Order: sequence, then C-alpha cells, then structure tokens
Amino acid sequence: MVTIDLITPLEDCARDVIEIDLLRPRWMRNAACRGQGFDPWFPPTEIGEEADFARRVCSGCHVRPECLDYALAAGIRHGLWGGLSAKERAALARSRRQPATADAGRRYACGR
Repeated sequence: MVTIDLITPLEDCARDVIEIDLLRPRWMRNAACRGQGFDPWFPPTEIGEEADFARRVCSGCHVRPECLDYALAAGIRHGLWGGLSAKERAALARSRRQPATADAGRRYACGR
C-alpha cells in the first residue's frame, strides 16, 4: 500500500515563510524591526506616532547602516529604512554624489 503524506495549509505556509526568510540578506534577519509588523515603517506620513516608534527602533538597531545602504542602493522610495524617510534618503544620496568642492581645488593645484 502506498501512503501519501498530505501537507496541511499551515505547514505549507510555514515552509514558505522559512524559505522567504532564508532568501533575505543576513542583516534583515538580525534587524531590530523583525517581527514588529510593517505599519510603523510604512506610515502614511513621515511624522507621527508610528514613524516615531520606527525611528526609535532603528536608532538602537545594530544593522542600521546595512539597512540604509540597502535602501540607497536599491533606490527604495517608500518607507523608513535605516531610520530615514524617503526624502531624507534622497537628500543623503545627493550629498554622497556631490564631490567636496574644497578638496577639488587642492587636487588640481600645481605646487601652490
């Protein structure tokens, strides 16, 4: 007789969650926001209780730099990542792209 093991929907769902989790970068698996839900990190406005809560969690997170770098590299334009809003990340990205003007003058000075 052949027996067929049936997988319950709950077991199937748990397997999907585990597989998705394993595909995430390691820093995501170690982030302080893990298990906190999504709403605080994707609030309707950048100010308010939800955003403040998310920023507090981010401020104490040891993988905050990796989170911020991920959002900047991926060009994510929504939510709080690394404790910064989309507008704050855009300003940071612009400032990182601009060369330092004081250094540029020294770099091309010929023996002066």
